[in-house]
Amino acid sequence: MARYGRTAAATAPRERLAWRGGTLPLAWQTRVDPADVICYADIDGEPVPKGRPRMTRARFNEVTGELRQGNVYTPARTRQAEENLGWVLKAARLRPEPVDHPCAMLVWFRTTYSTADLDNMLKMVSDSANGILWVDDKQLTEVHAHVLRRCTQPGTSLLIWTTNRRAPGQ
Repeated sequence: MARYGRTAAATAPRERLAWRGGTLPLAWQTRVDPADVICYADIDGEPVPKGRPRMTRARFNEVTGELRQGNVYTPARTRQAEENLGWVLKAARLRPEPVDHPCAMLVWFRTTYSTADLDNMLKMVSDSANGILWVDDKQLTEVHAHVLRRCTQPGTSLLIWTTNRRAPGQ
């Protein structure tokens, strides 16, 4: 079950943003203006790391004498997790259209595994938000990510906001 911060950020811009187990830490209260928040969500369930692309082997067709190229594909578990996370982000977003300027992200992953890979879990979130929260994940100019391992209640908490700074070259 996902809980969203839509009402907290949308109705009272200067109020504290709710965060799992209380409110967003005070240091982030002063850094993030609630009017800049694009998305806030608490998502229950084990975070899924992005899987590596797979490739089928090239094969020789004995009948035609042609060499068939191998195919590259995304594993089904990764595709399904990206789609599910995309729907959650659509429900939690505070703006109807993807933004086209620099963004920042604060994310906490809570996992039951002791070997969770932060980089792959972060890539799953940023790729799932493409076309939903931002145009492309290259717009991320600031990322703060944490993994809490061996948690009894796995899940993901994320806060995404605009930085209102133009990236170099824009």
